Amino acid sequence: MKFISILLVALALLQLNCKNRIGEAEAAKKFAEWEANGIAKVKVDETGAIYLNAKPVSLDELGNEFARIKKLNGAVWYYRLSQTQAAEASGMAIVKKVVEYRLPVKLCATNDPCRKDFE
Repeated sequence: MKFISILLVALALLQLNCKNRIGEAEAAKKFAEWEANGIAKVKVDETGAIYLNAKPVSLDELGNEFARIKKLNGAVWYYRLSQTQAAEASGMAIVKKVVEYRLPVKLCATNDPCRKDFE
């Protein structure tokens, strides 16, 4: 009886693990589809300057690009170089724009492979 109980618990845990992996795979597939439709690569430097696809932009220009990306069902990649006050303020403004346009966003940290796309 004890063996059967352990087996049932193990099977339940295995099933939960499989569901999590399937969910992660589906999310990755959906994000890959968004990225295939268009990516806005947004970077904030130490001074708080905002770059879109390696070119300096204003928040208004960024909003125009986000509207275009939204129509394409695309995504935003976001990378911030620094934790300075200026960079954090620009970062918050960008996040508000992302939320405003309801875009999927990929945050690229210093050790992520996507970080290389910003250099």
